[in-house]
Amino acid sequence: MENLSISRNWFTVGLVLLNLALMGFLFFGKKQGPPQPNDIIQLWRHELKLSPEQVAEFREIIGEHRRKTEPLQQAQMENRRALLHAAETPNTDTALVALLTAESGELHRELDEGLVHHYRDLLNVCNPQQQELMKAIFFKTLRQPGGPPPPRRREE
Repeated sequence: MENLSISRNWFTVGLVLLNLALMGFLFFGKKQGPPQPNDIIQLWRHELKLSPEQVAEFREIIGEHRRKTEPLQQAQMENRRALLHAAETPNTDTALVALLTAESGELHRELDEGLVHHYRDLLNVCNPQQQELMKAIFFKTLRQPGGPPPPRRREE
C-alpha cells in the first residue's frame, strides 16, 4: 500500500512539472503575429551577411515602407468591415458593395505597388550574390502558408 502511495506522489509531481513546463513554453515561447522591423532586419543581416552600412540602409527602407503601408492596411481593414456590415442588411445595397469593392481593389493595388518598390529598394542595397540569395528567400516566404501566393506566369 505504501508503495502505491509513493508511486502516486511521483506521478503527481511529474504532472505538476509537465504542467509548469507547458505553461512556461506557452508564456515564453515564440509569439505569433507580424514580425517586428528589428526582427526582419536581423533576419536579413544574418541571412545576407549585410555590412553595418547595409543594415542601416535596410532599417531606413523598411521603416519607410511600414510608414507608407500601415495606413493603407488600416484603411483596407476598415473597408472590409464596412463591406461586411453592408452585407448584413436584408436588402444589400449593391451600389455600396460595388463602391467598397472598388476601393478595396485600389488599396490592394497601392499595397502591391508599394511592395514592388520596397523589394526593389532592398535589392539595390545588396551586392549581386546577396541579391540572388534575397530573391530565393523572398519567394520562399511568398510560398509559405498564410503568405501571399507566388506570382503566376502567364500562359501565352
